[in-house]
Amino acid sequence: NGLKHVNDTKGHAAGDKLILDTAILLQHAFPDFKAYHISGDEFIVISFDADLRQFLQRVMSWHRWLWRQGDFPLASVGYSLEANAKDVADIVEEAEKAMYIDKEIFYERYPEYKR
Repeated sequence: NGLKHVNDTKGHAAGDKLILDTAILLQHAFPDFKAYHISGDEFIVISFDADLRQFLQRVMSWHRWLWRQGDFPLASVGYSLEANAKDVADIVEEAEKAMYIDKEIFYERYPEYKR
């Protein structure tokens, strides 16, 4: 959240650190899953054999933790629990839609970080 604001106000090195910090947090929060940086400020966490209930509990716990950290939540979160999807792109798209809803809530609460 707020990567453009960080880049514009603190410089791209600070923005890069924000991305790296997010990657490290993902590794700690989901050590038994695969996490990938897929674009500028987006990551995905993937598991093909996780217990869906445990995964959802971990995602929700991490989401709550993010909202309790620092001046503003570091990241918005979306997820997909589509176990029968035929295409990974469909799963990512579903998760992105949920993430954008979370991001809208972030910008409502922290409008100063909106582009």
